Amino acid sequence: MESSVALAESNGLNFVVNGKVDGNAISDGSTQIMSGLIGAMLHPDPRTSLVIGLGTGSTAGWLGQVRGMERVDVVEIEPAILEVARRCHAVNANVMDNPKVHTSIGDAREVLLTTPQRYDIIFSEPSNPYRAGISSLFTREFYQAAKQRLAEGGLFLQWLQAYEVDALTIQSAYATLSSEFAAVETWYTLSGDLVLVASMQPLTHDLAKLRARIAEEPYRTALHAVWRTDELEGVLAHFVGNSGLARLAAERGAEMINTDDLSSMEFAFARSVGRTTLFSTLDLRRVARRLELDRLEFTNGAPDWNRVDELRLWLGPAVPGQVSEQGRPYEAFVNAVMAGQDAQVLSLWQELKRQPRGPQEEYSLARALVMTQHPAALAAVRALRPRRPADADMLEALLMESQGQDAQAAALLERAFTALRQDPWAVMPLTEAALDAALRVGQRSPELARRL
Repeated sequence: MESSVALAESNGLNFVVNGKVDGNAISDGSTQIMSGLIGAMLHPDPRTSLVIGLGTGSTAGWLGQVRGMERVDVVEIEPAILEVARRCHAVNANVMDNPKVHTSIGDAREVLLTTPQRYDIIFSEPSNPYRAGISSLFTREFYQAAKQRLAEGGLFLQWLQAYEVDALTIQSAYATLSSEFAAVETWYTLSGDLVLVASMQPLTHDLAKLRARIAEEPYRTALHAVWRTDELEGVLAHFVGNSGLARLAAERGAEMINTDDLSSMEFAFARSVGRTTLFSTLDLRRVARRLELDRLEFTNGAPDWNRVDELRLWLGPAVPGQVSEQGRPYEAFVNAVMAGQDAQVLSLWQELKRQPRGPQEEYSLARALVMTQHPAALAAVRALRPRRPADADMLEALLMESQGQDAQAAALLERAFTALRQDPWAVMPLTEAALDAALRVGQRSPELARRL
């Protein structure tokens, strides 16, 4: 109706709108899945949600799995995108078959102005603002319409592109949203992707309730799959700044509020397409840390902020003040993991003298033990298996293959590759290493080659 839409395979399905990739079912899962679930986690009792933009269907599908969620409405302007969501069923909890999810074809602005429904969560996830017409979903008038459709205590969430953009345009986005909402929190989902959580009153956060909530489904599975954590501190590692940070940015962008009549954002984003040295989420994190705006206030206790700072290292470079002298060994460990220096990973972990906590540490240590053929490798892999069976099978297969036990390796690879037809969240470099191992096994044994 509106666009040319295509699907392309690239470590997951890309959906391509008018020649531009607008999302990948797997590599963008951190944003597409968790953006809606951030709102569901922070809201005390979400019952109804509105998602603007269907895409791969991941946001709506996972919101539809939230306990107590009674209805998820989706507004999508392009009918062809419904087929995209059908093809992406393996990552979106079969959104098109969920009776709680209702998709309508139309313009989100018109729906917000005409529907009588009120929502606990509204999430706007359009394409990039420089695309024709998209900036109308980043204007003050749009936020006024969205605000009228929120139930009492409701949250409005805005995806914001933080790549190929200058600082003034980011400040303009904050100023526009803050002109209609009293409080705005900033969260980071993926490199270059921000989610702004806006509310009419400052949010209150109950530590005990949040800890209990992330242990429930679907949060437990989603966090493990795409944010690689099972700790509240791992969730808070994605928190960038509180309402103080938003107010500061809004003050600096106050002369650039985006309106229907003066949509400066559309042209500002268009001028910066392809330019990568203008602004980054690291800049925002630096400001938030320097001004002590990178922490949330909690009732019912306080999180371990030192652990939060540790887990932030997995998301990107440290900012000044993030790592204390006591934290330097852990930073070195993370850097060694990122560099693939397996022997160094083991050496640095032994210096830390602690047990692994959470999926990132457990997997990284098991991988290093396997790659160095350490005697403790098998025990570490088997401890990993209950939560990450496909990854564990591939790691054990690599260990068996390196020891010349090709039959055992082939059986493990066979089981892992079969599981990967249903599990899209395995570690991609590990999958590639397992495929290479399958080739080596097959070259040595025609019989095993046929099985694999």
